[in-house]
Amino acid sequence: MPYVHRSLALRELPQEAMDVLVRPAGPGSGRRTAHLEIRALGGALDREPEVPNAVASRGVPSVVVASAVGDGERSGVLGEQLAGVVDGLAPWAADRSVVNFLSA
Repeated sequence: MPYVHRSLALRELPQEAMDVLVRPAGPGSGRRTAHLEIRALGGALDREPEVPNAVASRGVPSVVVASAVGDGERSGVLGEQLAGVVDGLAPWAADRSVVNFLSA
């Protein structure tokens, strides 16, 4: 199934960021977002282990993952819509990516 995917690690998730997330998925938005997810990280993932390991999300409290489904003809429009979500969240973006979600 053809799809477009974007993600962004966030250093915080205030109400203003939540408003940005609801806009593309809400009623009457006209958007084709099929999947919009906020993954809460932190907790045990943030604890420094006794034995060093490669937990890519250590220090990142959340990541937003969004995707839209459509064929190649629609991929440009879908990509623009998802870019709008990611660009809208830029003020709260972490200074790094989470390796599990490396979509641009």
